[in-house]
Amino acid sequence: MMYYNSYIKRIKSSIRSEDIDETIKELELLLQYTNKRIVHKIRFDKFCNYPTKLSIGNNILQAFSFELNKHGLDIVYDYSNDGFIDKELSVYLEDVGEYTSEDSEHYYCDGCETHNEHGSSPENSDNYYCIDCFNENTSTCEQCNYSYHHEDSEVRYYEVADRDYCESCADDIIGYCDNCESNTIRDNGCENEDCYYESDDQEEDNRFIKNYGYKPEQLFLKCQNETTNLFYGLEIETLIRKGFERQEIAEKTLNLFSVNHVVLKEDASISGSGFEIVSNTATFEYHKTKLWDNFFGSDIRDNLRSFHDKSTGLHIHASRNFYNKSDIGKIVVFLNIPYNKKFITHLSGREYNSYCQNNPDKKITDYNKDHNRTDALNLTNRNTIEFRIFKGNLAENSVFRYLEFVDCLSHFVKEITLQTNNLKFWHFVKYVYEKPGNKKRYNNLYTWLKVNGYFDILNSKIYFIKNHNVRKSHHPHFRKLKT
Repeated sequence: MMYYNSYIKRIKSSIRSEDIDETIKELELLLQYTNKRIVHKIRFDKFCNYPTKLSIGNNILQAFSFELNKHGLDIVYDYSNDGFIDKELSVYLEDVGEYTSEDSEHYYCDGCETHNEHGSSPENSDNYYCIDCFNENTSTCEQCNYSYHHEDSEVRYYEVADRDYCESCADDIIGYCDNCESNTIRDNGCENEDCYYESDDQEEDNRFIKNYGYKPEQLFLKCQNETTNLFYGLEIETLIRKGFERQEIAEKTLNLFSVNHVVLKEDASISGSGFEIVSNTATFEYHKTKLWDNFFGSDIRDNLRSFHDKSTGLHIHASRNFYNKSDIGKIVVFLNIPYNKKFITHLSGREYNSYCQNNPDKKITDYNKDHNRTDALNLTNRNTIEFRIFKGNLAENSVFRYLEFVDCLSHFVKEITLQTNNLKFWHFVKYVYEKPGNKKRYNNLYTWLKVNGYFDILNSKIYFIKNHNVRKSHHPHFRKLKT
């Protein structure tokens, strides 16, 4: 009994601290101890009324239900994996009456809503389907082999290629002949004998400003001895200042960069009165030390503007293969939870709008490739995730502050646990402030946070919001922030 009292004391302490990860850890220690007592045929305690793993796990939770509810910790028992998990990260299997983690061996089929074994559903789909429902409900792109639900109309049959392609692959493969008004194979040009056609690439290479759909070869630029797999592509929407010719300024802009380091594109949001500067893929270090040097050191801002116009934005693409599903889910929540909204809009320079939409209902499990390109974090691309929150800008310290924020957030989510409270903005501010090397690596972001008083938050008392009730925390982990 002495050992049980020790376990119970530690569990109650972790519950009072509202640290869900520590609480789960302590609960599992008690579960292990209880299971050992059963194996060795020691008398059952109050947690062991029924000698099954499920009943023991649920009995332990029931014993601490009052304290868990009081402190807002929602924990369930995962029978499949014999452990406790945060309910937010679990899936409830109605047909067996159990909770399980998403990466366990059970899941629901989204089509027939039946219980299935993990791995029986094809992985190249946004949905979980059994084989029968997969074949009935999806169409598959014959280029990338990714499958989409029929209702999304994402996959189309292209007669000119005699293939089914998704929208993204079709942009690469299918061209259009304006002369005979028909689809073409982009690499072949128009094959209609009665029509002369110049391929999109040949036509566009003669212009300074490319069409929106133009896709240059990606170079994956990096500094010597760099080994990272995280690359970024920047898109800056700009407008021509009065008194200057667009083609003239486009040529001047291109001359500020090394060959193929950027392309200039048309963009519907700026309606032909400017162009979008689109960088090639490069590492964080290459962007900051090489790619933009001549551009930011020039007088191009006498000819271009970006910040003082409501139509312009700045988007940052990041290599999708750097992140796991959990990382992406954490970023989705960080950019969408109401608690962070003022911080995000202050740092990014603009409010959420139709081009970068905020959805407060987003959850950590919303990491899948979806079909809304204007979300704050666009997940519709196969190879990248796109941060769309930033205001257009041509100032070096602001552009690099945006890039530093994305890079820092990308590493931050890999170091924190799966708990929504860890995704409140002041945890990120604390990470920037305290982690060695961040002041140098993220010099523009660090300076901005300091000048705008965010580090001062870490020196004041914490107040935080939970379940719409504002209350003061006395736990030392939360002693420094106020709302």
